[in-house]
Amino acid sequence: MSFIRPDFLYGLFAIAIPIIIHLFNFRKHKIIHFSDISLLKTISTTTRKQQKLKHLIVLLLRILAITAIVIALAQPEINNHNNNPTTLSNTKAIFIDNSFSMMAEGNNGRLFENARKDAIELITNSPASTNFIIINNNNDDQIQKTINKNIAINELEKLQIT
Repeated sequence: MSFIRPDFLYGLFAIAIPIIIHLFNFRKHKIIHFSDISLLKTISTTTRKQQKLKHLIVLLLRILAITAIVIALAQPEINNHNNNPTTLSNTKAIFIDNSFSMMAEGNNGRLFENARKDAIELITNSPASTNFIIINNNNDDQIQKTINKNIAINELEKLQIT
């Protein structure tokens, strides 16, 4: 694993802040003068061990939070040594804007026809094992499927402006 921004790891020194606060947290207990013993019943009975345990849990959670934030800012990435072309996916997604704005005329004719022609050229120049996903502006909420070269070309030829 490596980090995109390793200089952010200096932020791990911020872990010392909650530790220092924890070590020097001298709480002064208030002395309450009372004349009636019935007030003693309202005081919760917690032992020193329970209080120490709570303080340690809070300290560990603060350290964990600071560590998580610093590591997230350093942007870790896992080095994958299996990046050879045989293990990578051969799927390409092509978006064709088939809105009415593509009816405008460009330097080489209608923009929609130019986009469709360029997409078909991209598909024909791709290797035979490449799969495609054709995405357009239709609002029919259908799940996009991976298709082969011939079906992708047929889908692009059938595509109309909507």
